[in-house]
Amino acid sequence: MTMVARSPKTFAGRKPERAELLPPRELRRIIETVLRLAKSTGETETEVHVDEVADALTRFANNGVHQNVFEHGLTVSVRTATGGRTARATTNRLDEDSLRATIEASLSLAHSQPRDPRLLPMPGKQRYRAVNRFVKATAALSPEERARAVRLACDLAAKKGQVAAGIFSSGQNQTAVGNSHGLFATYSETHSQFSITMQ
Repeated sequence: MTMVARSPKTFAGRKPERAELLPPRELRRIIETVLRLAKSTGETETEVHVDEVADALTRFANNGVHQNVFEHGLTVSVRTATGGRTARATTNRLDEDSLRATIEASLSLAHSQPRDPRLLPMPGKQRYRAVNRFVKATAALSPEERARAVRLACDLAAKKGQVAAGIFSSGQNQTAVGNSHGLFATYSETHSQFSITMQ
């Protein structure tokens, strides 16, 4: 069971066109803060996921760009396990009071669950093989660069007597996971999609 707390707050001072993801040490700091707060409750098993996403999208129709949107968000998801019960709560607020409230929400939800005799303990420290799916050029794509690519496609459509519509999106995301048994791992990737319809 999951409880999500939402906030209209964004990353103050960041450019609205694109954003730099937080460094891994900052993700670790967030996780360590949650684990420290959870430890004070007396519970022995806590798992923390930190997910950060920065996505941009350029829409075009009738052979021209008509919209550019950008979204940057970060969430902290806390799973607690106690007495054969487990639950997760999620927030996008990083102050300690909000993190503590999320831990308490997770515990409250866990206590309301039936015992699961097959619930596995959380894993300890692990070693994972590195996966490289982060391309700096993709992460750095600007609205102007996407617009130029769209312009090339639309110009080609116009030369052929066609009308083009579609999207050009790009973005980056990262995930960090840690738990009270010493596990910590991070992963990041970039993604991009160009979709076009001509008629």
